[in-house]
Parts: sequence; C-alpha cells; structure tokens
Amino acid sequence: MMVSITIAQRIALVFIVACIATTASAQPLDSLIALAQRAHPSVDAARIAIERSDARARAAEAWEPPRVGFEIADLPLSDPNPFGRGESMVMAEQMIPLFGQNRRMAAAERLSAAFAETELAVAQRDLAARVEREYLSLWLLDRRYALNAESRVLVDAMFKAAEVQYTVGRAVQSDLFRVTLEIERLGNQRREIIEELAEARGRMNAIIGRHDSISIAIADTLAFVAVMSFDSLSAGIDAHPALRQMDAMAAMSLAEADAKLSMLDPMLMIRGGISFAPEGHPVREGSDMLAALFAGEHASEAMEDPMRWGITVGAMLSIPIAPWSRGGPEAVAQVSRLEAQEQMLKREVMKRDMSAMLRRVWSQGRRAQLRLEFHRRTQIPLLETTLQTLKGEYENGRSTFTSLIDAYLMLVMARMDAYMQEMEHAMARAMIVEIAGAQR
Repeated sequence: MMVSITIAQRIALVFIVACIATTASAQPLDSLIALAQRAHPSVDAARIAIERSDARARAAEAWEPPRVGFEIADLPLSDPNPFGRGESMVMAEQMIPLFGQNRRMAAAERLSAAFAETELAVAQRDLAARVEREYLSLWLLDRRYALNAESRVLVDAMFKAAEVQYTVGRAVQSDLFRVTLEIERLGNQRREIIEELAEARGRMNAIIGRHDSISIAIADTLAFVAVMSFDSLSAGIDAHPALRQMDAMAAMSLAEADAKLSMLDPMLMIRGGISFAPEGHPVREGSDMLAALFAGEHASEAMEDPMRWGITVGAMLSIPIAPWSRGGPEAVAQVSRLEAQEQMLKREVMKRDMSAMLRRVWSQGRRAQLRLEFHRRTQIPLLETTLQTLKGEYENGRSTFTSLIDAYLMLVMARMDAYMQEMEHAMARAMIVEIAGAQR
C-alpha cells in the first residue's frame, strides 16, 4: 500500500531539513552587534577623544611656565666688559591668574568629554543599525534560497504529473518544456542567490572586522515584535545621541564664551631677581656715598667692603579696561554664544526631521504588519489548497496545465511577498530603534 504525500507535506519536509542546521548554529543579532561595537575603529576613536578631552582640560588649567632671564645693564661703552663695570641680573617672573581664568577654560574643555561620549553613542548606534540591515539582508537571501528549494519541489512534482499525462496522451510536449524551463530558471536563480549571499556575508564581516570567508548563520525566523504606539516612541527622540551631541556642543560654546570673558579679569605678574654690581659701578659708588653721608664716619668704615649683591622684586597687574583691550575677548565670547544659539536651532531642525522620519517608518511597519498577517493567515493557505486541488484535477484530466502552472507561480509570488513584508516590517522596526531607541 503506497502512502500519498501532498505538496504541502513535501515542502514542509524540505523546509525542516534545510533549516535544522541553520537553526542549531544561528548567531543572534545582538552578538553580532556587540562584536562590531567592540572592535570597530570608530568606537575606539570616540574613546580616545574622551581621553583627549581630559588631557586638554589639564593643559588648560595649568599656569603659564615661569620665565627666567639674564640681563646686563649700565654697561659703559668705554669698558664693555660685562663682568667689569656692568650690572648683571638673573631674573624670574610668573603670570598668576587671580580670578580662575584657567579653571573656566578647563571646565569648557572638560565639556568636550560629554561631546565625545555622545560621539561614542552615535558610533555605537550607527554600527548597530548597519549590522542589523546586513543581518536582514542575509535573512532575506536565506529565505529566497529556501523558497527556491521549495519551488523546486513543486516543479518536480508538476513535471512528474505532466510526464504521466504526456505518456497517456493527455498532455502536450510543450507542457514538459514549460516545466523544464522553470527547473532551469530555478537552478540559475539558486546560483545567483549563492553569489548574493557571499557578497552580503562579506559586507557583514567587513563591518565586524573579520575575514571575508567566515560564515554567518542566520536564524530562519525573525523575532516578530508589534510596533508600539507612536506617542510612546516619539518621546524617546530627545534621547537620541545626535541630539545630545548638539546639546553638548551648545554647552561647550557657552562655557567657552564664559572662559573668554574671564580673560578680562585682572592677572598678576610677579618678578624677582638677584643683581651683582662690580666695584666701580655707579650704583655701588652711589650707595657708598649715601652711606657715608647719612650714617657718619663709623658707618662709612663699616661699609668699606659692601656687598656686591642685591635683590630685585616687582609686580604688575593687568587691568584691561581700555576699549581696545576689551574688544577682542568680548567679540570672541559673542561668537561662542551665537554658535550655541545656532546649535540649538539646528538641534530643533534635526528633531523635527527625526519625528517626520519616525512617523513614516512607523506607518510603514504598521502596513507591513497588516499585509503580513493577510499573507500568512489567508492568501498562502488558500493558494496551497488551490495548487493541491488543481494538481489532482490535472492528473484526472479535469484541469489544464496552464491553470496548474499559474497557481504555482501565484503561490511562489505570495510566499516571496510574505518574506518581503516580513523584511519591511523588520527594517521599519530597525529604523524605529535607530531613531527612538526602542528595544529590539
């Protein structure tokens, strides 16, 4: 007793066998995203930018280095020997910011760390979106490959039915030619899909930073997540890294404006030195004369061999009150404040664009969800039943081969449409995650 196997059973058997190995070793999307984010140069560059901002802040907070110099003064032209008549002096000076000018500049530089952190978040989110797009491309190619195998099962069954009908004289040879042409088309399509899979795998490995030939196993089914309400999604736009990046840029500009204005505060310059006046120098001789005049003979005798060394101490305070000294810092501060306003306006433009894009992909995902449910629940089951019925009627001589092949083509197209709608729903979901930061 022979057991009859329907077309649907054959397709299910081929599908299960083709997917067992893939399902067993499928690599989750989250693991691929984590792998890309861990090894991609853009992420490393953003982390370096964070470290660089800390180094720049330390550099801005440091005082100017002290200056040391040597000076020879009052050197007579008749005796230009610097160690004979001239007064020698070793000096040191230091500029001291009295009102924390350097601290304000350092605070502005430290805000660049927040900007670099948003750059890191932007790079990670962009990588996640790129990996997910390539993952979905691989998934669709895998589904096309499986659909090609399912179609080959259907065509083989139709070829056997046409061959039997041709043997008993109830079919024409052109029916066999049509089926043979479809078999060849499926074979060529299979080879094309293999090439496309190699290309998509290479793109994914390039993003991750692996060798081109490393295989990537994709799950045969996508996790179907219903699209959330638009209001709940739009609330997450403000947390987008690109918007936070513009907030950080505006904060940096305002801090720079404050730091530039602080340059108008007074700064103290202190200066000190040790001088040496050789014997016969006017300064030394004048000192001896004054000592003898005001201190008397006893003091003059005590000053017969006075010290040749002296100490010089001085201080200067910069007070930029003149218009020509204030104009520069004030203008630079105004530029920074205007840049902050410009960044906030650009942020609002970007937010509106994101909101419009979110509305588009949200509606796209909803439509794809409705079409996918129609394909899965209604169209594909009806077409499978229709094809099975027409095959039996054709074998009994109650239907034409044209009706059978048309039903086959409609079923293949419906399955491909279902995969495309599932892909569209997943792509819309990926865009929603990229814009609003929803969970995958």
